[in-house]
Amino acid sequence: MENWLNTNSISRVGGYRRNRNTIEQEHDMEESKTGGQTYTCTEYREEMILLGLQRQLAAADLSLEKKESLLKEIARVEVQMGLD
Repeated sequence: MENWLNTNSISRVGGYRRNRNTIEQEHDMEESKTGGQTYTCTEYREEMILLGLQRQLAAADLSLEKKESLLKEIARVEVQMGLD
């Protein structure tokens, strides 16, 4: 019986055959793109919140009060993300 942890084991992801070496290479490439830092769900969520606020701000029919409110919220989210 073949050991399923063998370095030549193959997995199927998205219809493509990938062996352990390919997976390790992809992992190494991802680490090099992010500098070895992990990108968390919280960071993604904050970015999407900021993007949504910026898109709302781009709307042509905003009242002055709504625009000021969005600008304050954008500033708050940017500080939370460390972008200030």
